[in-house]
Amino acid sequence: QCFQKMLDQLVTQYGCIIKSKQLRKLPHLARCKKHLLTTDGSPRCVAVIEMLVEKTVFHILEVDTSDAISSLSTQLLLLNSPNLWAKKLGEIERALIKKSLVWPSHLFDQFCGKEKFSGISHPKSSSSDKGLLDDDSVVHWADRFHRRMKTMV
Repeated sequence: QCFQKMLDQLVTQYGCIIKSKQLRKLPHLARCKKHLLTTDGSPRCVAVIEMLVEKTVFHILEVDTSDAISSLSTQLLLLNSPNLWAKKLGEIERALIKKSLVWPSHLFDQFCGKEKFSGISHPKSSSSDKGLLDDDSVVHWADRFHRRMKTMV
């Protein structure tokens, strides 16, 4: 919900355009359980957003870590070969599970190049409302995203 509010802020405040939005289940790999949420065993998903900022297309990846098993930043990617994205995304998802919910930076280097991907950390939430962010935090999160996008172009 907070991630969606941040995306909405990028659209309304900065004129970004969401070209596509997917919610994908992470793949099951042999002897791995990270594809499931520890709270209820439901599939762990990744949100995949394709966003147009001025004339540049970015991809944003957000993994559901609502079970607090891992703290993953939201990934901002500027691909060097967007036409191969579907294949690359599958590789990223498999590597993410193999590495126990750690972003596969080596693949981002390969698919994006140096300085063309960035992890944008989540704002801190209060200890009493874990996972909930106040509106100011969401606005600041969107601002950090937008500033980083501008430096990647």
